[in-house]
Amino acid sequence: MKRTVNTFLLVAFVLSLFNAAPTEFDKYENKIAVITFKTEVIDYGTIRQNSDGKRFFTFVNEGDAP
Repeated sequence: MKRTVNTFLLVAFVLSLFNAAPTEFDKYENKIAVITFKTEVIDYGTIRQNSDGKRFFTFVNEGDAP
């Protein structure tokens, strides 16, 4: 009986945590950053041993947030 009561109290506590979330969904701005890369596939080819391994990526933020 004691185990059942403890289990019930634990379940009630866990379910109360879900109710703590804010209910105002449109409270924050809906701006989204969208990053688009120039190429999505990068072919490194043959890499020499002890090379620096630097690679530059070209991308653009096409969203409306920084």
